[in-house]
Amino acid sequence: MDISLIKKEATDYLQSSKSDLQVSDADENLRQIQLTSKTNNFTCIISCPASDKESWGIWSDIPSCFATVHLVWEKCSLDSSCSIKNLLQAVSEALAANSTESNKVSMCDDGSDSGEESSTDEDDDFDMELYADRDIDMEQELKQLKEYDYLRALEKSETKTGIDARPFENDLFVWRVKLTDIPLETKLGQDLLHYSQKYEEEPVVHLEMQFPPNYPFAPPFIRVLKPRFKFLTGHVTVGGSICMQMLTNSGWQPTNDIESILIQVRAEILGDQNASLADYDTNKTYSFDEAKVAFQRMVKKYKW
Repeated sequence: MDISLIKKEATDYLQSSKSDLQVSDADENLRQIQLTSKTNNFTCIISCPASDKESWGIWSDIPSCFATVHLVWEKCSLDSSCSIKNLLQAVSEALAANSTESNKVSMCDDGSDSGEESSTDEDDDFDMELYADRDIDMEQELKQLKEYDYLRALEKSETKTGIDARPFENDLFVWRVKLTDIPLETKLGQDLLHYSQKYEEEPVVHLEMQFPPNYPFAPPFIRVLKPRFKFLTGHVTVGGSICMQMLTNSGWQPTNDIESILIQVRAEILGDQNASLADYDTNKTYSFDEAKVAFQRMVKKYKW
């Protein structure tokens, strides 16, 4: 797809629809166009596919624009069936929806009696306990986790994917993942079988997935909790972090699908024929600090 033609089509469509949106910039090398709306203080980047087999992308680096971008993801399929007109229409609808929602919130906050009971001290204590360390409110957290539905689906599809994922202690920013059904004909499968018999544990690989506050504009941090892997096998670092470029800032794309990422992590681990468990301290949990240090060392080594 010619980026100049996409830019022209976008400009013509926005003018004909009398939209407040406008194409404010374009980069032919990166195949990106920038949309802005002065009325709504909105700016986003649209990544245009180079062929019919590639997908569209849309994101923003401005926190106040995140909610609108998330609505576009929900409203519009970004695969090859999408067009620039579909995407622009979805952006316009998302802006209108968020504008309406903001007006409702303003009306509720103006001091008038809405007829609803105020929250109890018990409710407040619950919210404080669950989100005490967060700088953004619960609604914004849920909006930022655009993959929440994908992850919920994973909970119900363990037998199909070999992945069991769920929030840890009701924290949507920390998920515990089990890689299950490791084939017994593999070395890792045999090691897990012996491991489960020796330590009376499940024959699974336990992972932890932590989402940063600005997810999905930054990658989640995925690491092995236990059992410990043999050095330099299974794409697992010495500290337990997963060695994959797509999980680094340089390789991450905001449009990445977390379900497919977890499936690929599983595939990468199983794809290494030498993947096996450590000969000692096998059941010792990797610490977060050693995983982070090993991850940073890996990024520096490979210049990711």
